Amino acid sequence: MAGKSELTRREETGTLSPWRPFRDIEREMRSMLSSTLEDFFGDGHIVGRPLDVFGGRGWGPAVDVEENDREYTFEVELPGLEKDDFKVEMQNGTLIISGERKESSEHKGKNLLRQEQCYGQFRRSFSMPVDANPDAIKAAYKNGILTVTVQRVEKAKPKSIPVSIA
Repeated sequence: MAGKSELTRREETGTLSPWRPFRDIEREMRSMLSSTLEDFFGDGHIVGRPLDVFGGRGWGPAVDVEENDREYTFEVELPGLEKDDFKVEMQNGTLIISGERKESSEHKGKNLLRQEQCYGQFRRSFSMPVDANPDAIKAAYKNGILTVTVQRVEKAKPKSIPVSIA
């Protein structure tokens, strides 16, 4: 894909952020290393946190992103959290969803045989396209799903201007 413009890359992949080849390589390396570690350690979790040999944040909620002519919609899985456990903000064209899942006091002091739930702080950020309206964002939380809707700026329609001949 070398040599293609950012716009062409965005149209082909349907992503919301510009093409960054080194980020793609890092993502592929993480994927390969993660599957190798899963083969060795089992499910890739030690003491309730996913293995991340690159020193990343440990865990992040799953996010589905949709778009249509009017808006971008983000559905974030945050089961077991309360409204005060996370926040949504827009900074310099980036949508940021952050918060913390605290470990249940019911687990403390028990001899867990397996712990797959992740706890701790999380942060997910999304570079928004230029047509995202930072002043028209709505967020709702129901049944463990946070839904964030970002309205698109209405595109300017071409206006025909009559030209007089003098």
